[in-house]
Amino acid sequence: EPRDAFWYRPDEVSEYQGDNDYAAENPPFGANFTYYLKDGYQSKEAKRQEREAEVGEDEDVPFPGWNGLEEEIREQGPIVQVVVKDSTGTVVNRVTGPTSPGFHRINWDLTHADKGLVDPGEEIPESMSDNGFLATPGTYTATLTKVQNGEVTELSGPVTFEVTPLREGTLEGAPGGEIASFRQELETFQQELTAASNTLDEQIDKVHALQTALARAEEEAPDLVKRLHDARSRLLELREEMEGSEAKNQIGERNPPSPSSRMFVGYRALGTTYGPTEMHEKTVAAGRSELANIQDRLSELAEQVIPELEREVRAAGAPPLENGQD
Repeated sequence: EPRDAFWYRPDEVSEYQGDNDYAAENPPFGANFTYYLKDGYQSKEAKRQEREAEVGEDEDVPFPGWNGLEEEIREQGPIVQVVVKDSTGTVVNRVTGPTSPGFHRINWDLTHADKGLVDPGEEIPESMSDNGFLATPGTYTATLTKVQNGEVTELSGPVTFEVTPLREGTLEGAPGGEIASFRQELETFQQELTAASNTLDEQIDKVHALQTALARAEEEAPDLVKRLHDARSRLLELREEMEGSEAKNQIGERNPPSPSSRMFVGYRALGTTYGPTEMHEKTVAAGRSELANIQDRLSELAEQVIPELEREVRAAGAPPLENGQD
């Protein structure tokens, strides 16, 4: 019968500077899953290498053919995962484990999958349990699956288990539903803030590139020089509103509240088992409101002002930008 997974916030271990001090590692925090694979699963490359290892010392290693090698390069998987779902059937996280034969034990650290924006060049991680927010107590299921070349196969499960608090807090915490709602709002805020920050950086780089291109133009364009400088200044002012003063940040000086600082207040709300307070909820709401105002002005610059400047820079006889407009 599945055992409960205890819910708490692990503390950092303090070092003791004494003689003959010994400490063993604690069991991993979260829910431990044990599974057995009779034969295991191998990639085409691993199977080929296994066959080649059996070739005698004086024998030639057979060539698998260019098509065979191309198939190895293109293959995805195999991956064995435990898929964790909550009581509504929503996937909370996926934990990847070994694919070799035998018994294996893997651990879910009771976090949701990271909902931050995904970089287009980012690889699929071996585990989705990094940087996600802590799940709340409740009933969960775990299902063992295999993923290979786009095919998902259920191997075992689902198994139902409970996540239960290790102890009652001194103060009454927020209800689980309220914590879940706040987490979803904070994840959306995080995505919006990251997207705006990325757009801001891209537009600052683009204006800098336009200034470089204009310096190589065939015509004198003092008005364009001034307008590019003004666009750059407006972008930097938006960055300061969103992230604080760059000069103050360099030395750790305190800034006025900003969307970035308000988001981290929300992070702290989910850094305990008590959940958010009214102050946390109002702070995140204020941050999202401030960000919406910044997004409106950033959109005007990115979609109207800077594209028009780019067209005029090209008309002045400047070289084009990479991936830019002619």
